[in-house]
Amino acid sequence: MSVSQDFLAQCPPLDRMPPEVSAAIAAAGEVRRVRRGEEIFAAGARNTDVHLVRHGAVELRESDGALRSRLGEGEFFGRRSATAHEPTAYRATALEDTVLYRFPAAILAQLAADVPEVRAAFAGSAQRLEHAMTRTGVVDAVGVPTAARTRDLVTRAVVHVEPGATVREAATAMNAHDTSLACVSAGGELLGVVTDHDLRTRVVAAGRDLRTPVSQVMTPQPCTIAADRSGYEAMVVMLENDIRHLPVTDGGRVIGIVSAADLFRDHHSMAAISLAGRVAQAESIIELSTMMSGLPELQGALLRAELPPLQVTHVLTSIVDACTRRLLALAERRLGTPPCGYVWLAVGAQARGEWSLGSGQASALVLEDLDPGDEFALADAEQYFSELARRVTSGLEVCGIEQREGPLAVNPRWRQPIGPWREYLQRWIEEADREELREVSALLDLRALHGDEDLAEELLAQLRSRLRRPGTLVRALAANAVQVAPPLGFFRTFVLSRDGEGQKVLDIARGGIDPVVDIARVYGLAAGSIDPASPRRLEAAQRAGLLPPATARDLDNALTLLCEIRLRHRQARRERGLILTDELTPEAMTAFDRGHLKEAFAVVRSAQTQMRHAAESGALG
Repeated sequence: MSVSQDFLAQCPPLDRMPPEVSAAIAAAGEVRRVRRGEEIFAAGARNTDVHLVRHGAVELRESDGALRSRLGEGEFFGRRSATAHEPTAYRATALEDTVLYRFPAAILAQLAADVPEVRAAFAGSAQRLEHAMTRTGVVDAVGVPTAARTRDLVTRAVVHVEPGATVREAATAMNAHDTSLACVSAGGELLGVVTDHDLRTRVVAAGRDLRTPVSQVMTPQPCTIAADRSGYEAMVVMLENDIRHLPVTDGGRVIGIVSAADLFRDHHSMAAISLAGRVAQAESIIELSTMMSGLPELQGALLRAELPPLQVTHVLTSIVDACTRRLLALAERRLGTPPCGYVWLAVGAQARGEWSLGSGQASALVLEDLDPGDEFALADAEQYFSELARRVTSGLEVCGIEQREGPLAVNPRWRQPIGPWREYLQRWIEEADREELREVSALLDLRALHGDEDLAEELLAQLRSRLRRPGTLVRALAANAVQVAPPLGFFRTFVLSRDGEGQKVLDIARGGIDPVVDIARVYGLAAGSIDPASPRRLEAAQRAGLLPPATARDLDNALTLLCEIRLRHRQARRERGLILTDELTPEAMTAFDRGHLKEAFAVVRSAQTQMRHAAESGALG
């Protein structure tokens, strides 16, 4: 019996290799038969072959007897020990009469030297996951040059005019340089911008004199972006602020302009920025609901165009942000001027930029401190903000964003003046209550969305200050974060847990995404970062020396894969008219997804172990 090339061509990752490479691997292979209960190799043994299950099943156990994995047809084992010339880390035994293909590592090494795909296929779990997530080039399939630096995307020269220049002079300069934006500057400082849209709406339509100083019609303090930031970050700034042009700065000096047309090169991408703009102008909840009903179609279009998953969620989050802000503006219009300053906080997935179809609401309100002795003012504020929270929360529900368990501004507990919020933080940091940790975790992912951002900054400054002192919160969060470990992988039609039990479904949030988010939160807070985005928390921990660069990269790759699979799963259920859930069945997954999910789970379990040791040693504070 010889090794079947046709069978190899069905086994990820060999299924993606050129036929001549598969043929060479097949020619190098040998067939081995093992009986049920027979040991294939022992833990700590020398192993020179990579094994592939052709028929039957194999069980892998750690040297202490703990279950590591169970493998079925088409799955490899022994890769690391064979290719890295290391003793085996586990014992391999046949669960039933089994046929194996085995490939000498020496021959695979010769092939790997010439074929990158072979090198990636027989690397470790983290390296295989990284290879799967790697995208070549700077332009994604959606047509957004997301990886390029904005300095490389500048296509328009900068037109500068003095603040005292007339509208006519500004328009003449813009026309001469064939640009739709001019920077209003004085002494090298950017004071504002004026666009052709501004000229139409603020001059022509308003009947103003063409001798009007441009400073009277410009947009002051415009959004800008640094030249070393990415095209993706420029895209997010445009979406969040409903703008079409963005000055690019280098050392405080404007070096060029990027426009929506430079970043969004197909109709799906333009639809995102168009929808965000229309949402920001909606005049009623019904109008908002109609606009937001287009969100599922937009998510599907972005997925089909292969925009990276965390960029899809950031685009969707930006639109939900715009919807929330518009609901707050409509509520204020109806209720009148707020009786005191406040800030509406996005919490959880929305704060992290990870919102997608099927995600719920999470929010909080921070109010300006009021005189505790002024009962009238306190009652007035409570009446106003309870109604504002009700209107916004119910409005989001009308727009398809459901209320779930967790923090919501309609709950008086999460609608408080800044004083009680300070007390919350102090108690959480110094006396972390395990029963509260779930809600506390969500509330540590927060972002100011609307209102007085100084209130949010005060709260975050206190959090940042207190995190510099030794406390129990980070250690408690770390202990809580390792309570739920990802599964070991899959065995035939079951999800395999560490106790050997098989489950029919995988909850990809609970078993995959949530553990990565928890790890990022713990390390980010330990590093003193109050940025809620998981990738940036991992970066902060790496910069602080708390997380090895390889681990940070592996976790980022794992999160990318997990989010991509969840997005595709939710979108498929939505298109079939089914309730959106995070539960997947193994038989519904592709072999590619199953294989790389298993590698992602291994990365997360390893990171959980590292974090537990760091917490126990006091390295996390």
